[in-house]
Amino acid sequence: MSERDIIRAVAQELDLDKPAIELGNRPITILDSDPILAATETMRRHNIRHVVVVNKEGELVGVLSVRDLCYERTILQELAREEYILWG
Repeated sequence: MSERDIIRAVAQELDLDKPAIELGNRPITILDSDPILAATETMRRHNIRHVVVVNKEGELVGVLSVRDLCYERTILQELAREEYILWG
């Protein structure tokens, strides 16, 4: 259930006492074995800010957000700069 799902439900005056599965869209998923690039491409293609991560059995492993990806990129860039300075 996303923020957008809730806003849409309120705008359409839907019964908010219904189970979330009835009000929300089907989650967009990636596999836990997919590369991070797959998550970014999926988010861009579907214009979403979160993607559900599942294992090969379809069980929930976690949720990745755009913020997570931005944070990871920053950390990776910092590590790369440090290695370059150390090993130049």
